[in-house]
Amino acid sequence: MKVIRTTEGYMVEQDNGDYLCDAHGDNTWETRAEADEVMALRLGYEHFIQVRVTDVYGKRVVYPVCDKAKVFASIADTKTLTETTLRCIRKLGYEIHPVPQEPLTLDL
Repeated sequence: MKVIRTTEGYMVEQDNGDYLCDAHGDNTWETRAEADEVMALRLGYEHFIQVRVTDVYGKRVVYPVCDKAKVFASIADTKTLTETTLRCIRKLGYEIHPVPQEPLTLDL
């Protein structure tokens, strides 16, 4: 199973070539994070968070992407997830799924 990017958004392609759909029959999601979440739920990952890892002036910074990750950052009273917070999240039984950086597009 993998997430693919199309001109209309992101789709989740199953191993048999079919595409996952939501409850309304839609098979395209606007963001990679939404498609990754659908795929993770289909694979049976209920306790996971999505984060975006970036490099800021040579330092690794982890930003929360999904709502659960944002709640953890809020509890820690930070905008990013520190190594200490990530360790605590793992101790609670959550898996941490990094999502790729979306390419920057300029509409000129």
